[in-house]
Amino acid sequence: MKIAVIDIETTGLDPKKHQILEIYGYQLDLEGQGWDKRHIFHAHIQYKEIIGDPYALIMNAALIKKIQRGSDDSIIKPNAPFGHPGLVRVHLQNWIFNCLDKQKNGKITFAGKNVAKFDIPFILNFLKMDWNETPINHRTLDPAILYMRPNDVDVPGLDECMRRCGGFWDETKAHTAKYDAECVGQILRQHFYKMREKKNV
Repeated sequence: MKIAVIDIETTGLDPKKHQILEIYGYQLDLEGQGWDKRHIFHAHIQYKEIIGDPYALIMNAALIKKIQRGSDDSIIKPNAPFGHPGLVRVHLQNWIFNCLDKQKNGKITFAGKNVAKFDIPFILNFLKMDWNETPINHRTLDPAILYMRPNDVDVPGLDECMRRCGGFWDETKAHTAKYDAECVGQILRQHFYKMREKKNV
């Protein structure tokens, strides 16, 4: 099964009021084929005016500065330029509708931490579309459920999921769309790899 892993950084928690600063997504083959580099999408969005809440703006201060300066070519991809909302919107829509491999039902399953309640509502609002107007599946995959333990008092965060799957969590890279999305992929691959190992025993 192929899924689309996605993560965003924003200026707040309200998709109707706040803005997406960074989007990173890619296709992941859970059957063992690994990354599909042809389907990476990475964009930073430049706004004339930034609207956000204080906590998010402080947390993303370095990112906002980098976006407004527009000088980090290492993140510019041919299919998703570093640019204004209208331009990124066109490329994001093309990525979702035309680049990602769809399932037999014509849908694309999105995966990510809190993807159903956070990332997808922001993306739909940014695209100015309803969920049913897109091929995005209503069924999503959040890695937290794979690493829950009976004595947990809360759902584990992405950092704890990484530790539980045997990965390394780098706090200096955390809360960037690329790093968080790549962590989700590592967590999912590790889980399904272990499942295949048990099956072959």
